[in-house]
Amino acid sequence: MDMKTKFIILLSVIATHVYPYNYEYAFVVEFTDKNNSEYSVTKPNQFLSDRAISRRLKYNIAVVEQDLPVNKNYTDSISKYNAEIHVSSKWLNSSVFYTHNPDFATLVSNISFVKKVTKVFDSNYILNLKLARSKYHISNAETALNYGLSMEQILLSKGEALHTAGFTGGGYHIAIIDAGFPGADTIQYFEHIFNSCRLLGTYNFVQNTANVYADIQHGTNVFSIIGAGNDGILYGTSPNASFYLLTTEDDKSEFPIEEENWIAALEYADSAGVDVINTSLGYDQMDDPSMSHSYTTMNGITNRSSVAADIAFSKGMILVTSAGNSDWDRIGTPADAVNTLSVGAVKNDGTVTNFSSRGPSYDGRIKPDVCALGYDVYVVNSIGEITKGDGTSFAAPVITGLVTCLWQYMPNKTNLEITEAVRKSGSHYQNPDESFGYGIANFQKAMGILDGSIDVDETTASVNKIEVYPNPFYNSLNIKCSSTEHEYINVEILTSNGELLFMNKYQNKNGRVKILGLDYLNTGIYFVKVITNNNIDTYKILKL
Repeated sequence: MDMKTKFIILLSVIATHVYPYNYEYAFVVEFTDKNNSEYSVTKPNQFLSDRAISRRLKYNIAVVEQDLPVNKNYTDSISKYNAEIHVSSKWLNSSVFYTHNPDFATLVSNISFVKKVTKVFDSNYILNLKLARSKYHISNAETALNYGLSMEQILLSKGEALHTAGFTGGGYHIAIIDAGFPGADTIQYFEHIFNSCRLLGTYNFVQNTANVYADIQHGTNVFSIIGAGNDGILYGTSPNASFYLLTTEDDKSEFPIEEENWIAALEYADSAGVDVINTSLGYDQMDDPSMSHSYTTMNGITNRSSVAADIAFSKGMILVTSAGNSDWDRIGTPADAVNTLSVGAVKNDGTVTNFSSRGPSYDGRIKPDVCALGYDVYVVNSIGEITKGDGTSFAAPVITGLVTCLWQYMPNKTNLEITEAVRKSGSHYQNPDESFGYGIANFQKAMGILDGSIDVDETTASVNKIEVYPNPFYNSLNIKCSSTEHEYINVEILTSNGELLFMNKYQNKNGRVKILGLDYLNTGIYFVKVITNNNIDTYKILKL
């Protein structure tokens, strides 16, 4: 058995052809530990691909217990309660089980290795099996432009600066997590990907099959924005990348089980060695209102999908997600995740669309992070026609492809350095707000930020007069910020790999904030992110 086949089997999919409407209920079971695991962190090739291991080595990311698959003895024990396993999350140490028993939680909650049981699907709340719950709009295309019909969506973000320099995603792997990719395997605009064997894998986490070429066409639309390749007709933002197509969305209903599918797909992407992930999905309101997320949970640390998103970032990947389409005005999850690039939608005149979900996150962080064209975006539909669509779902893949090209331009930069450069390139970086975030991303400017020809921090520091000291430090840090007297300051401390270790909010009464009790941090380099009402600054510091 080759390594690729091996890690796919170990990932998170154990059941075969299990479909939610064969069962009345689904529950996520969180486990207490991974004791007596058959796997070891000293043998990562048992559960990670060679490419995933190489990414960790390149960016000095340790393989830890969090990476070990869920204990099979535990899942087998739970299955004996007339339950069928669906997907598992090694990062969150949990598994989803389908069952006919409404009292399943009561049955298994007192088992010694069970930490928590939560219902994530209840068929009683589906009044009818709704088809194609579209959250975006598609219309017919009209006229062709020179660069292909993709001209405006690329030029608005200055993506041509990367393309003309020869950076079109070659050598990088992108995972698209979406609702379905009908026609993608036969449409001419993707032939260059299939002919050069750059479609690396597919998986449908809803039905637990490899077939993703069914269901609604949303994933096909998104795929075309990133990967289409037909000069003079349609040109993706990263047409020479390699791809994984992963289905996690059930278009017939809206339940938290889709988040569990999404988390499983995220872990699949990590294990496969993916570099960049596009997820034009978001979660807030559910068919069963008791399962819905409230705005108070959009703080980056409460919702399971947001926690998983930041874990994905700590493994060295970049995650780009749509901000949402104003189902309830505010951003959803995982767009609220700390290290996720959440993307809002603008028109070609640079104004924010009325449907683009607004920030900030509930804990006051700037969201969305950046914006891109999300109105009259040219896409390919399931029968190979070029159409136009609206939605943050279509703004996100514009950024995803260009982020990939940017990383190709500066391959030795970390995911944190790449994403920070994208934020700092934004048109509103000096004055972000809840609609634009840091503004329309400018990838020509991001190139300059990364290669040192543009110094945004120097300009910003002179305006905001933020200081982080001492550097090096031992057990405490001081932050001096001379902005508005009663402004709240958010402070985050991250490892050099982007793992969030500390986050807190302070009131800037005297222009100074002191952070005590940092003895627990190991000696090494860290990043301190200081977020104020109108700015975000990141400082590299040394802990002695």
